[in-house]
Amino acid sequence: MIDFLKYNVKGWAVSFVIAVMIVFILKTFVGMPTTVKGTSMSKTLYPDDKLFLSTWATNFNTIPDRGDIITFEAPSVENLNREKSSVAIYSKNSKSTTDKFLYYSLGISKASYIKRVIGLPGDHIQIKRRQCLY
Repeated sequence: MIDFLKYNVKGWAVSFVIAVMIVFILKTFVGMPTTVKGTSMSKTLYPDDKLFLSTWATNFNTIPDRGDIITFEAPSVENLNREKSSVAIYSKNSKSTTDKFLYYSLGISKASYIKRVIGLPGDHIQIKRRQCLY
């Protein structure tokens, strides 16, 4: 009975490790499903819309084109004084190795923004009266 239980637990553990590896590989090299949770992209994307995010371009450091829709990690600290600085702060203070693995590798509990690209490297953009001027 104990040998059967050891074999069964070992089988479940191996299956779990293989499943996590498959999820990691698919998320890293193919893409992942997500759900829209805000209204900032309304008229294009609505809350609760289901999307499949491709990670293909990210893997090859492809620069998106103007008008493309992209996702990126939300800043961990909101800058309340935007007039003085518009630099986003990204610092995930994980306490354990497991938390770091879940956050960075599998994206669990990671908040992301979805936006449309309005400028490319070297562009100067000015926003006046809620309109973007190039």
